[in-house]
Amino acid sequence: MSSDVALSLSLDSLNILRLEEELSALAAGDAPELYCAVSDGVFAPLVGHGPHLIKGIAQRRDCPVHVHLLCNDPDAHIDRFAEMGCHTLTVQVEPVTHIHRSLTRIREAGMHAGAALKPGVPLTRLEYLLEYADRVLVLAADPGFPDSPVAVGTHDRVRILRQNLDHLELKAGIEVVGPITPLQAARFAHLGAHRINVDLTVQEDACSTAAEGLQRFREALQRQMSLA
Repeated sequence: MSSDVALSLSLDSLNILRLEEELSALAAGDAPELYCAVSDGVFAPLVGHGPHLIKGIAQRRDCPVHVHLLCNDPDAHIDRFAEMGCHTLTVQVEPVTHIHRSLTRIREAGMHAGAALKPGVPLTRLEYLLEYADRVLVLAADPGFPDSPVAVGTHDRVRILRQNLDHLELKAGIEVVGPITPLQAARFAHLGAHRINVDLTVQEDACSTAAEGLQRFREALQRQMSLA
């Protein structure tokens, strides 16, 4: 169990009409990592934000940016996101023929490398890849379908992955992405997740700012973890 589980914040949680204000408020507090899914509309439904917006946010440097590529050819975009100043770049394992080369290229470009799996894809797809990854994203729901519930078996996937990483003595972190409540986040943390992605658009507790919403989620998570 991790008592210091980190939170990242989906870029979709920010009010785009007050973007500078939202980013400044986040940076003034415990600045989170900002998570942005970018799809090609083929591997996953068209979601995410444009490269110019991501570049502008990444170059502020006060909130590190994590880009998750949901596309069939992530290698074509590695250099571009590195030039933008992204902190972490994650690619899906499923569509890439030589995924270990992709993860190596991401590291060589100066970013942290992430490997992601959709629900229902066996964890064995990660075999012999974990040493190339700085983090593994466990998707709790199919990407591009925000109304989907957390997939059955997601908690078991986190537990098994944590055991495998410990057995192999590897330091890759586990991040869970999906429509996650504070109660579910606490359970994921106890099972070995290092980071939980928060999407305020699927939370029931509406807040005026992203910073306020993130703080409320953090406090609710801490309460749930103290009860376990």
